[in-house]
Amino acid sequence: MNNLSSFSPKTSPFTAANLINKIKDVFANLPDFRQYATANNLKYTIADAALSAFAVFFTQSPSFLDYQTRMQQSQGKNNAQAIFGVHQIPSANQIRNLLDPVPPTAIFPLLQEIGAGLHEQGYLAPLSLHRRDFAGSTGWYDFFLFGEDLLPVLLSPKA
Repeated sequence: MNNLSSFSPKTSPFTAANLINKIKDVFANLPDFRQYATANNLKYTIADAALSAFAVFFTQSPSFLDYQTRMQQSQGKNNAQAIFGVHQIPSANQIRNLLDPVPPTAIFPLLQEIGAGLHEQGYLAPLSLHRRDFAGSTGWYDFFLFGEDLLPVLLSPKA
């Protein structure tokens, strides 16, 4: 079970460090659906796969693994390890194999907590967020208007 009570937007500053720590805590508790345990099968943790997938959004290269490998070789460290605490970076295929069975609902509480933190601390106010109802919304996502851009937003399923 994800423990989101340790990150309260009302009591914790909404900083990158606090956000990354909360993400690491939640990802460390994602379910592992591997059917058998072999040395090769357990080479990467679910947390490393999820953190690597998340860290992709912070790189300037089309190949996350290549970028981190080049950074490690040239600087002796890489962002995945230094910022996100990734122990071993899986390949894109390995990330998919490990994370595809994890249900999206496993991270919905985290996404809701992040959204609440952004809202409560005023980060969403400048975006002039206007909710619009559109035909075709499935309950898994909805559409919001950010300025003039219409964006799909992942939501938890409607009850």
